[in-house]
Amino acid sequence: MSSSSNRRREARSPVGGAFANKFIDGRPYTVEVLDASPSGIAVRRISEPETADRDGFVLELCVDGQHRWFAWARRVWRSGEREAYRILGASSLDRARLQKFLRSRAA
Repeated sequence: MSSSSNRRREARSPVGGAFANKFIDGRPYTVEVLDASPSGIAVRRISEPETADRDGFVLELCVDGQHRWFAWARRVWRSGEREAYRILGASSLDRARLQKFLRSRAA
């Protein structure tokens, strides 16, 4: 990934120790969340089938230990096991949950 391909709209915050599910053909695959912002998320793939032929995915993150956050996201770059996604769709409640999650990680 070059600096010219890094077009973040908002600064991302490091998110250590968080995991999410990335759905591929309806099946969840665990990814490690590296950093996130209200408009994007970077992850490390752990074990999943090859997905070079597609760029849209549903992501699920468990926030505050009890609520699940879902988003439709588009992959914007991939380098080895690392990927970044732009969040294209999420409910207003899920966006608020993500904001709360990010604030709790920054504290």
